[in-house]
Amino acid sequence: MRHHHAFILAAVAFPLLCSGAATAAPANSAGAETFQFDNDLASISVNEAGQMIALIDRSSGTDYLDHSQPRPLAYASVAGKTHPVTHAEKQDDRLRLTFGETGATAELKVTAAEHYFVMELLAASADHAHSIDLINVPLTLKGIPNEAVAACAMALNLQTNVHIVPQPSGRLQATAYAKLGFAGAKVAVVMCPQARLREVMKEVVSAADELPKTRIGGPWALDSAANQGSYILECTGNVGEEQIDRWIHMLHELGISQLDFHCGRSFRFGDYTPHPEVYPRGIASVRAMTDKLHAASMLAGFHTYAFFIAKDSPFVTPVPREGLAFDATYTLAETLPADAATVPVLESTAEASAITGFFIHNSVTLRIGDELIIYKAVRKDTPFGFIECQRGAYGTKPAVHPAGEKVYHLKECFGLFVPDPDGPLWNDVIARTAEVYNDGGFDMIYLDALDGSNIHRGNEWAWYYGSKFAFELANRLKKPAIFEMSTFHHHLWYVRSRMGAWDCPARAPKPFIEIHRIVNRSCRDMFLPAHLGWWAIFDWQGIQPERTTPDVIEYLGTRCIADGCGLSFPVGFTPDAYENSPNIQRLGKIVRQYEDLRRANTVPDPVRQRLGTRGEEFTLVTPADPDTGLPVFRPIRYDKHKITQIDTGGSTWTVANHFGEQPISLRIEALLSAAEYDSPDSSIIEDFSEPAAFDQQRLAEGVTMRLDKADGSDKAVATLVSSRAAQGTAGSWAMVGRKHDPSINLANKGLGLWVHGDGSNAVLNVQIKSPAHAFGGVCDRYARIDFQGWRYIELIEPESDDIVNHGWPYMPHRDEWARIATGLMGYAYPAFHYHVMYHQIESVNLWYGDLPADGTTCRLSPIKALPLLHCRLSNPSVSIGGETITFPVELESGQYLEFRSPDDCQVIGPKGDVVAKVAPTGAVPRLAAGDNTIRFAAQTLTGPHPRAAVTVISQGDPLRAP
Repeated sequence: MRHHHAFILAAVAFPLLCSGAATAAPANSAGAETFQFDNDLASISVNEAGQMIALIDRSSGTDYLDHSQPRPLAYASVAGKTHPVTHAEKQDDRLRLTFGETGATAELKVTAAEHYFVMELLAASADHAHSIDLINVPLTLKGIPNEAVAACAMALNLQTNVHIVPQPSGRLQATAYAKLGFAGAKVAVVMCPQARLREVMKEVVSAADELPKTRIGGPWALDSAANQGSYILECTGNVGEEQIDRWIHMLHELGISQLDFHCGRSFRFGDYTPHPEVYPRGIASVRAMTDKLHAASMLAGFHTYAFFIAKDSPFVTPVPREGLAFDATYTLAETLPADAATVPVLESTAEASAITGFFIHNSVTLRIGDELIIYKAVRKDTPFGFIECQRGAYGTKPAVHPAGEKVYHLKECFGLFVPDPDGPLWNDVIARTAEVYNDGGFDMIYLDALDGSNIHRGNEWAWYYGSKFAFELANRLKKPAIFEMSTFHHHLWYVRSRMGAWDCPARAPKPFIEIHRIVNRSCRDMFLPAHLGWWAIFDWQGIQPERTTPDVIEYLGTRCIADGCGLSFPVGFTPDAYENSPNIQRLGKIVRQYEDLRRANTVPDPVRQRLGTRGEEFTLVTPADPDTGLPVFRPIRYDKHKITQIDTGGSTWTVANHFGEQPISLRIEALLSAAEYDSPDSSIIEDFSEPAAFDQQRLAEGVTMRLDKADGSDKAVATLVSSRAAQGTAGSWAMVGRKHDPSINLANKGLGLWVHGDGSNAVLNVQIKSPAHAFGGVCDRYARIDFQGWRYIELIEPESDDIVNHGWPYMPHRDEWARIATGLMGYAYPAFHYHVMYHQIESVNLWYGDLPADGTTCRLSPIKALPLLHCRLSNPSVSIGGETITFPVELESGQYLEFRSPDDCQVIGPKGDVVAKVAPTGAVPRLAAGDNTIRFAAQTLTGPHPRAAVTVISQGDPLRAP
């Protein structure tokens, strides 16, 4: 039986956990009155000084208030300063809180349900107040899942902001804002047994009048099997009712039951009109397509760009709507003829820019009346203006505009316009989104681009406008959607159904997966299913992105089983590719095997836990165990070694076999080469003639570094000197660099330089970086200074797995990941996901890492950009001890040879297809347990010198459940 009690506190700040009828408790000090509030699970005490003096778990009697910290019940932010409550006075059914000399007061109503409290700010009197914390108290709880008791604050409307997602918390805080109106701000405060938290959260949401109602999001998300499904993103924009049967067949072959339709072409962003060539009957064609998916027991997703509007939308053309948002207003300085190419304005254009980019909040579009104008440059000196203009842009009509008419600079992000969030166009976008979802028969909505919510009123209000859009959309849906979105904050949790869809990596897929998994661990605290997508199937495309090999898909599959995660693919799987590419079929078969096992949940828990062990890899053995019928997995390792100089004497290195003795398995890849350093096609990108131009510097603690101009050598033009005081090499680094304005074009993607080493074993990292408006991708390329004297260094492929081993400030060492889990995504995207735009290189940086305690010095020649060249290597061979196996084949750049046994040896082409079967000669070398010396040799052919990567593959005994 639910029972309710109401008590009203007047306070300028936050609501504290209160429940039950307010009663005067024994004074906590001489002459001080205490007010106590109880519900079935918790008890709160507040004294007349406005201090919270107890938060009691009633089942154990434990006080979880942190008495070592200040404990004012509420705070008011007035005139830029934060003021704690200083006095609480009971007046009838109100507790009046005042905040020192500010004169701020507030009235807070506290209602107790059986298992939680509701705190509502009824009124506030506070001149110049920015915000009021209804509650803001520290707890001794850590907010981790293994605690017996959990506490959290849950915002009950959009007027109230809670700064963390609903989950166990070590602090109770909720904030109301003057901008949104203090009166009516409302929060639920929960303290209950950890095991009952999700149940109580369901009670809170069910009873909240101002929250969207869904039974597949927020506290109900884990109850829906569909939320834990996998999906394919359909990004071609060409799938209509005639093509959907092929997609259904492919999805069935992959064991995947959800198809997410990425809007843009198929549905125009903003108004979401179905493309007439794809859906000739409009929404009826859409519904026919989703009906076919439903008949096949599959779900359809509607992948929007939230509130963003395409430039060919009827909201923009031929007459732009008044509600298109703008961020600056100017005044025409003189009459503007219809054919004028310059727009003169009275106001300064100092803040205007002609730089745009996918993530950049800037457009080059002006609106004057009903005309849109695109400018190419900005004149920032008087007379101010926008120049080299295209008149009548986006299908609008050029017109004459009189002097004094207003010129509006439109907002833009992701290449799309934006509606004013407080205007009618905002509502029109929401209405159209809901209409297409409802009438089109969709089941899922992905609010992509919602991370652009800060375009409206800045970062402070991104949570509000993103939540406002999601709430208003959810309330218009006839059927609850499986919601995902590209950002996350407190209110989005109420509709969110799963979490973890990241963009796919272009480099280092396995470390990227591990970072993703660490971040995904927070999903369990939020009671959301975790997702381990999005993933791409990449062919060989040179040095970027890295090609997708079967072991990457197996790595992904084992982690999905270990973590119980769904996955998704935006690139690679289309019916055309699946029907015509043996490689896509091969990788799709692996996806199906692992998806079937994950969904069937037949992998024993001990084996499943082992499959998630970071630093280990596993492969699925077929057939299943004949005695138990259970799947069988083996540990497997892929030890990769790059060979940059192949000569007649061969190249040797050591590989540690962590398993028992076994025949060797191999992957031999022919890499790209580069033109010679003195090639007429080379170009100098850094000659160090002006060391002072390298004015960008970053230093780890205790490290020094300088770049000097060198002399005395025909090669050296710079000396790089670094030393450190700290102990340990990992995380000891330094950097000097320079920015290029304008950016430089590295059409020749290879780099070459001479380095005079001192044998310090430090790592020289020649890093290039694209500017922020071109995604800011980072390309590291390393040279280990394990030599003395001059050596020519050729830098071609971006670093992959090794980037996580040095403790750079932009990519922490892998051993640090768990400690900094919440920030890992910000490190992973520039290092692994964003492609480097080689035609736009803003920075060239010299990083020096793994520094010895006694310092290190190296000399550098000019760095040259070199054309990449395809090369060939013939008859590669691998030797261990006295046994040599030779592969009578010629490999070209982009091909690799995979050897598993004498009867299983083939050459894989750039698109993943088998281009040749190979019959090796000689005995198959055996890997001994422990260290093995490997020698690789190949015949060099005329043309560029060959380079290779050799991967030694070893396996352990099958995993057995105890």
